[in-house]
Amino acid sequence: MTVDEGARTVTPGRAAQELELGRDEFRLAVQLGLVRTVRAGEGERRRVERRELDRLREAPDFPTGLRERVRAVGTTDAAALLGITADRFTRLARTGTSARCGSH
Repeated sequence: MTVDEGARTVTPGRAAQELELGRDEFRLAVQLGLVRTVRAGEGERRRVERRELDRLREAPDFPTGLRERVRAVGTTDAAALLGITADRFTRLARTGTSARCGSH
């Protein structure tokens, strides 16, 4: 990585801080495609470009909107979102009709 590339990108930890996300929330945001990362170099961890941070921070609902989009829900909340009972949601989850995308 050149010096110029280092100035244009930040580590995932720094990006999480600037986006007001916890590390797990940040990882989930990357997995969901809400935060784009770039390859830093051969064998190096991915990084986040400054312009990506700027794009996310310019959103009118920042940081609340971003945090809502990566909020993980438990059984009760998930069942309420689907309009079913928690027991029904648990049975559906056990049959593999839903998948856990992350944990905190």
